[in-house]
Amino acid sequence: LLESVPARRTHVVAQTHSHHSIERNEVVMVLPRTLQIWDLDALRDEWIAQNLFSATHGKTNNPIDSGAFLAAYLVRMKLIASMDWSSITQKDLDGVERFIEFLNILPTYDDYKSHGPHSHPVLWPEQEIHTLFGKLTPTSILIKGYRTMIDSEYMAFCAVSSDFKDHVSIQDYTAMRLSVISRSFGPGAPMKEEE
Repeated sequence: LLESVPARRTHVVAQTHSHHSIERNEVVMVLPRTLQIWDLDALRDEWIAQNLFSATHGKTNNPIDSGAFLAAYLVRMKLIASMDWSSITQKDLDGVERFIEFLNILPTYDDYKSHGPHSHPVLWPEQEIHTLFGKLTPTSILIKGYRTMIDSEYMAFCAVSSDFKDHVSIQDYTAMRLSVISRSFGPGAPMKEEE
């Protein structure tokens, strides 16, 4: 009954002959853990652990958010899938294989930019943000904070890993980080069938 609405990154209930609608608390789909990618997967990844764990934000020395590690993990998986990463192991290829279709539908930086005013606010020109929200409003400050956070994470990863720096552009990292920000959510406690 669900119909994709990609422009809104969401779904609507499609019209049916029976006029069935989704009721409150009705289970629509249970996605098995094997088809999910969590920040925990990124934190358990051997390459991430060996190369990026020591990264901290440059100005504050604060730790990096787990969502950043997830973005780094996903962008590396995507580069491995397209064979754009040096020293790819069979283990790397095996880990990427089942997620290739998912990785290929994630928007690229150019995809985000091509949507102009409908792209992610982090990519909007600063003047447009100030015009729409004012210069010192909570919304403007939040958008600037996200932009600063993404840049700082990228620089932190580049500072601790020449491999990351050599293979991942700021645009690729930004696109993947925006995908994590806009598509990631806590899974909550496991249901009985998942235990």
